[in-house]
Amino acid sequence: MGRRADVREHMLRIVQYERDRNVAGLIQELGTSIQGRTSYGIPRADAASALGRLGDARAIPHLLELRNDPEWAVRMDAFGALGLLKAKEAVATLVDGLNDPHRGPRMAAAEALGRIGDPTVIPRLREVVHSDANGEVRLHSVEALLLLGDLEARDQVAPALRGVSWRLRTNPRWKRLATFAETGGHLEPWFSPGELR
Repeated sequence: MGRRADVREHMLRIVQYERDRNVAGLIQELGTSIQGRTSYGIPRADAASALGRLGDARAIPHLLELRNDPEWAVRMDAFGALGLLKAKEAVATLVDGLNDPHRGPRMAAAEALGRIGDPTVIPRLREVVHSDANGEVRLHSVEALLLLGDLEARDQVAPALRGVSWRLRTNPRWKRLATFAETGGHLEPWFSPGELR
């Protein structure tokens, strides 16, 4: 019971730190090595996500340190937080993240690059669209390209959607992407309810 209680204690502390906008406390939680039995019970991943939601640039160097964390969920949440922070200094790290062995961090890196808005990454994202073995990674990369203004990527939306499950294709996020590809207009980054606090 000890490990579960410790994880719970850290998770509750992270929630309180976020509520209190305690960036220093959340940064401190990034250093904890305690974790639960699954990839969803890692306090430092939750702390990284909370830092992204708070939007405080002081977190950026600490989030960058997580790029080689042994847990894919931590890398994924750190990349996502860097995107929410629009951390231009993270672009090289995120481009490297497109090569991560796990699809979660690759998806988060692509999404973050789209949010940051640096058009110099367009060639690399195009490579990912044509070469990544995972359909969800390709889909996130297409979305990032469109956010970066690469209108040629509109032609890649339909093939990318065919590469994912029907359940994903019916998700409002990807339905809006399909509509954009058909009609044009303006595409805004997608924010899940948990990202906006």
